[in-house]
Amino acid sequence: MLVGPAYAKPVALSVGPVRSAIEHDPEITLAPGDITLRGRAWSGSGAIDRVDVSVEKLASPGRWVTEMPWRAAKLLSSPEPYMWVRFEVPWPGVKPGQYRVMSRAKDKAGNIQPRPEDVVWNQHGLGYNGHHPLELIVVPDKDMP
Repeated sequence: MLVGPAYAKPVALSVGPVRSAIEHDPEITLAPGDITLRGRAWSGSGAIDRVDVSVEKLASPGRWVTEMPWRAAKLLSSPEPYMWVRFEVPWPGVKPGQYRVMSRAKDKAGNIQPRPEDVVWNQHGLGYNGHHPLELIVVPDKDMP
């Protein structure tokens, strides 16, 4: 049940919200150059229509700047209702630095994955679907293990 200040009456959670996630492990160090970002998207309201990916770079402590504005990802299979779909997007010419990568999905019913600050809070955190940033580090070739 969804309960909290935003819900006058508790709401049964019967349909999963639209979601997406980048599949890279944050513990892996990346080398500079051309990188392909990959992930998966799903919706409980039908088929995925589109996935966008954005990259921000850490410019100074606590200050992120857009490195790659929201860009449409390529869906790697024909989207089907209620099925995960894999996606990828090229990230060319990556330079050393600390980055955060986000994906957001849209389904054919018009539902769009919200920003984390726009997710409606509920007491148990059920159905959370904000596009959460994944932090990645790119190091110079000379520093690669």
